[in-house]
Amino acid sequence: MEIFKRTEARTARATLQMCRVVYEAKQTLEEHEFADFCAAIGYKDFSSSIRKFCAIGKLQPRLVKHASLMPHEWSKIYMVTQIPAKMFEHFVEKQKDFRGRSRTQTSKTGFVKSSKRYCPSSLRIWELYMLQSCLGCRFVVSICG
Repeated sequence: MEIFKRTEARTARATLQMCRVVYEAKQTLEEHEFADFCAAIGYKDFSSSIRKFCAIGKLQPRLVKHASLMPHEWSKIYMVTQIPAKMFEHFVEKQKDFRGRSRTQTSKTGFVKSSKRYCPSSLRIWELYMLQSCLGCRFVVSICG
């Protein structure tokens, strides 16, 4: 089991590094050079995948420190990037694992029912789910209303 966990953390680190490469390419290359770079790696420079790689790559220095808590799929790591920094740090402090979250748990809707109150979508479903599962509904209610 330990080998599996170490391998999963290495995969998460590799995914984070891959995204950092795309982010740095976007930051340093001219627009046409970046388009060529993206084509060479099999993506369109305007694709949502590239946009998400860049979002992950930008936060890679913060995320890589916690690779053992990160999912290895870039699409799930992207969802982690949507968590505000303070909240992310709180989850890390509590050693909350981000790997078990499914993409359906991150779907966006207008309102989330929480302890008989409704919270506006200014907090994403992911954030509310993480708050509820990590901190309990009382904290979510205090944030939402």
